[in-house]
Amino acid sequence: LKQFSTHIGNVIQKVSGNIKLPVPDVCIDAKDVKKAANDLDIVSKLKPVLDKWIHMIKDRLENELAKPKPVNPMGEIQFWKDSNAMLSALYEQITMPNI
Repeated sequence: LKQFSTHIGNVIQKVSGNIKLPVPDVCIDAKDVKKAANDLDIVSKLKPVLDKWIHMIKDRLENELAKPKPVNPMGEIQFWKDSNAMLSALYEQITMPNI
């Protein structure tokens, strides 16, 4: 059921154009990053989430590249506005303090 729910969420994001990266349920203090990297329990919780991030970001970038190229200056401006909005949303999520 959880896998189905996740799949439906991904489809909704693709249709609506929004992308929301899942946040791992792991809390690591900035001072303990090296220690956490050697903790197999933490790594095993982070790896699936990071793999999902890679897949979601890759899909989104491929979708952007597959869009038709603009044919006029206003289309070019809109293309870059849309690309900037998508990349900014991803960047904001990746650089959140709880990540």
